[in-house]
Amino acid sequence: MRDFLPGDIIVPRKDLREWTNAAVIVDEVEGDGSVTAFRFGYAGRRLRFSPVDVEKFDFIKVPKDKLNNPGWKSIQVFAEWTEKSYQAWTTGQHWNGWEMPFFEFDEAMRYAQDAGNTVYDPERDAFITTHEGSEDEPGVDEATIIFVRGRGALKVYPIGAGSWTWSQAPEEDDEPTMGIMDPRSKFSSPQFSITRGAKAALEAAGEQPAKYLDRHFSGDFGEVTGDDAALNQANMATSNMVMSIYTLSTGVRFYIITDEGHGMTTLLLPEEY
Repeated sequence: MRDFLPGDIIVPRKDLREWTNAAVIVDEVEGDGSVTAFRFGYAGRRLRFSPVDVEKFDFIKVPKDKLNNPGWKSIQVFAEWTEKSYQAWTTGQHWNGWEMPFFEFDEAMRYAQDAGNTVYDPERDAFITTHEGSEDEPGVDEATIIFVRGRGALKVYPIGAGSWTWSQAPEEDDEPTMGIMDPRSKFSSPQFSITRGAKAALEAAGEQPAKYLDRHFSGDFGEVTGDDAALNQANMATSNMVMSIYTLSTGVRFYIITDEGHGMTTLLLPEEY
């Protein structure tokens, strides 16, 4: 039996090099050595590994040096709300299926100029993002230092990492698709939140929010049809409220609402509306 504890980040030994893509966070270790866990960087249902699975996959704890200095790689991330791509650094970790980018200063400034609602505060060495019509506090993304092999120490800014719907940009020769990569068919919203009830409902159904956000932003409003769907279509272009209704495999209905101004999109249950 392997000596794992709740909170340990473990990974199959063969995947240690790219551990952020395959790691899980231990939630519970049962008496027979079975492990229940959540995928690292994702919300969703719990996974269960029997003692046979634990040995088969040869799970090991991610060493502290890798936790403190994960492998960084350069990628292009796409912002639906600016319809542009930006160079960023990532460990491969995701938040609810979305990218978690870290930007060097010049690229962060380029994004800020494109977005219009993000500014650099030199006193705090941070990028501050405000959203018109939102009661939320401004987002503050302070500088941090990462260590990149071949580059050494780099100062970067995690703008929207862990709260915005950044996606990986397609290759230049890729054809656009109807989904999170296609800026021609969707409106946009830079921030996303999920209520406790909606999160529990999605986890119970074993589903991810990204699937439904993709449908919502692509103009597939689920059970919203007829005149209401036509109003949604108009509101996509005018920054008025857009609302979708979906039903999970468990029979639970939930809403996705992008608020007026399109600054925030929320997943919630009808009783939480």
